[in-house]
Amino acid sequence: MFKRSCSLVNKFIITLGLILVAGCSQDSNPLKAKETDHDHAEAAGFQILNGSDLVVKYEQGVVTGALTLQANQTSPVYNILFIAEDGDLFTPAGDAHTFAWEIANTTIAAMIYAAADGKWQFKLQGVSTGVTTITFKINHNDHADFVGLPVTINVANTVPGNY
Repeated sequence: MFKRSCSLVNKFIITLGLILVAGCSQDSNPLKAKETDHDHAEAAGFQILNGSDLVVKYEQGVVTGALTLQANQTSPVYNILFIAEDGDLFTPAGDAHTFAWEIANTTIAAMIYAAADGKWQFKLQGVSTGVTTITFKINHNDHADFVGLPVTINVANTVPGNY
């Protein structure tokens, strides 16, 4: 009986040791994964702010809000903050990450961007009255790390509460 109990205890200890070793391998170590993936911006969404006012939010596959401006006018400066999987707000660090966008109809709105003004800041120019969309991206070297859903841009003759 004692010999059989020792055999079971030994098997249990060996099995437990294998589980611990496998669970602590480099591939499954969450701290190691963060270190090796630090070059990629893991965004799950974004917020666009006018000062401290939230204008647009993209999260969990839903865009709320729109960018509204007047024809032949420039918008205020917008800041874009990205939302991490854990809900934290961030802007990608380093020169390998660049801000990118795609406007569906540039005869309605155009981007005014100068990295020197702020890498994650932009303005829009109302070209003509109408509605178009803009898609925001985080590029990493030669590929997109993140592509959001299109955000509506409304360009009107007059805008209520004109800035």
